[in-house]
Amino acid sequence: MSYCGNGWAVFILSAEGAVRNVTLKQPASSRGTVIYEGYFDIVCLSGVYLLSKSNGLSTLKGGFSISLVGHDGCLFGGGLAGPLIAASPVQCAGGHWKFSN
Repeated sequence: MSYCGNGWAVFILSAEGAVRNVTLKQPASSRGTVIYEGYFDIVCLSGVYLLSKSNGLSTLKGGFSISLVGHDGCLFGGGLAGPLIAASPVQCAGGHWKFSN
C-alpha cells in the first residue's frame, strides 16, 4: 500500500466492476491461499489498511474482504491475499484519514 504514509489509513467502503485471477486466504486453520482464475463480478469489497512506524519499524495492519460471483452464479469470497486485477472498469468508494499511534 504505497498510498499509506506513516500515520495514515486508507479504506474502501464499496466497489463495482469485475476482476480476474483473485487470490483469497483460506480459513485460519489452514493458513494457505487459493487462486480463482476467470472473470468475476464484484458483489462487495471493503476493508482498511493502517501504516504506522514505531522504533524505526513500519507496521502494516488490516486487510480487504471481497465477495464475488462467477458466470455460473456461484457466490464466494474471503480475505484478499494477493493482487486484485481488474477485468473491466472498477469504481471504488473510499478515502483516507490521519490517525495517531
